Amino acid sequence: MKKNTPSTPRSTEPTTSWEEQYASSLGVQAYVYGFPWIYLSFLRWLWTTPGGYALQELRWLKTNTGRRKKQKFPWAPINSFFNAHHTATPENATGGSPNPNLLYSVAWLDLGPEPIV
Repeated sequence: MKKNTPSTPRSTEPTTSWEEQYASSLGVQAYVYGFPWIYLSFLRWLWTTPGGYALQELRWLKTNTGRRKKQKFPWAPINSFFNAHHTATPENATGGSPNPNLLYSVAWLDLGPEPIV
């Protein structure tokens, strides 16, 4: 004799194992931890090397054809300061969103050999 048992509805959503969830969680954690390190090293290259300056100019020329450049890009050799002479605008934002009320100064200092005085 067959018992009348209610059939359980099958889920149409794919089930993920705990291993997949754990791997996904580790990937997100690695991204959150590693992104600032990678991004800051990219900004250092962009703001302190001649190749970085050339890339910034190329990017500016692609997006602003026919317009004169008003402000320098944030670029200075290591252990030197860059001081902006104009307030920031969205067109010259690199490394974050600018505050339009401030003049920015940027410096990458190498303090390994000795202090900078």
